[in-house]
Amino acid sequence: MRRLIAVLLVILASVSFALAGTGTWLQRNTLNESVWAKRVGPLGEEPEIQAAVSKWATVQLLTTVDLRRLVDEHLIDTSGRFIGPLANRATTNVEAYVSQQVERFVTSERFATLWKSASTRAHREVVKTLRDERDSVKANDDKVEIDFTPILQEIIVQITGDLPQLLGDGLTKEISIPRNLDNEETRSRLSATLNVSLPPRWGTITFYDRGKLSTTQTVVYWTDRLPIAATALTAVLAIGALVISNRRRSTAVALACGFALMSALVWIGTTVSQAQAIDTVRGQVNRDAAKVILDIIVGPLTTAALISTVVMLVTAVILGVALPKSKKSVSL
Repeated sequence: MRRLIAVLLVILASVSFALAGTGTWLQRNTLNESVWAKRVGPLGEEPEIQAAVSKWATVQLLTTVDLRRLVDEHLIDTSGRFIGPLANRATTNVEAYVSQQVERFVTSERFATLWKSASTRAHREVVKTLRDERDSVKANDDKVEIDFTPILQEIIVQITGDLPQLLGDGLTKEISIPRNLDNEETRSRLSATLNVSLPPRWGTITFYDRGKLSTTQTVVYWTDRLPIAATALTAVLAIGALVISNRRRSTAVALACGFALMSALVWIGTTVSQAQAIDTVRGQVNRDAAKVILDIIVGPLTTAALISTVVMLVTAVILGVALPKSKKSVSL
């Protein structure tokens, strides 16, 4: 009976060990604002992130280009005929120009600063949402978004400084929008200044859109409480297994092997999940960016799990050699 109880405690301790490690990573890397800022903030300087943001921002900004107005003003000959080939060429040139200006901006120090600000602000709001601390976002809301309007505003100011007639519908005055406005007000003023109707949620990226947040909020609720509880439970179960066992050397080795097994499963699971998540992203540019982000966020867990696997296996070998053997032949 003591043997069976010891075996059960070893199994439970191993599972609790995995939960403690995973919960600690979750809480530290996804909910802790200072750690998030330290890991995600510098991503704005990564070429893969810059390329993905550049591609997305170009698409967003092209919605403010009134190509029909440009064609009417510049691509009608003296007889009033529409010059088709030149129009097609003009469209291509406009897109290329906007793309070049966006690329120039996202590789600047100003973009890196705005990226840190936007990512930190978004993380703060998301955590409040997932902890159900916001009045404006509830568990049954449709989505959670990150708003890059300030970044697009800076690029617009840059473009209109060079070619004031390119964006909007006949822009005739300088864009002067304070940086301390909220993003909704910034969008409203940009729309009025450019004399264009910006699409709903222009400048935002939706990263959660599954209708209900209640399940995720439940996970976060337990993530806030899991690490300490699971760590304490692991210690209690491990000590209990050693106390009740008839062969403590075998039990200690079994605990180390159990911890190693669970660490290996976490390592395999995170490695496979990371690869699958990257495969679901469309476009090579976006996949490259996703890989960089996942390496930064999930990488510490994968590395820690691998190190833990090796350390626990080595510990098991050391315990098996160093601890004195019991005279009893009963295992555990």
